[in-house]
Amino acid sequence: MSTLEGTYQGGIISPTLCNVALNGLEEVIKKANPLRKGITPGVHIIRYADDMIITGKNKEIIINN
Repeated sequence: MSTLEGTYQGGIISPTLCNVALNGLEEVIKKANPLRKGITPGVHIIRYADDMIITGKNKEIIINN
């Protein structure tokens, strides 16, 4: 199926663009949480390939930080 905008799934540029966005998101999170090397205690960021998982001790830590 052809598309008029964006990149198609499985394209070579898609993971690259995703990582650019995730790098920016990770930096924003670290700057917003200046404690302990940029991350609030109890908050963890896990990056693997073109995926990101953000975990926390409880819902309030994630929402409020």
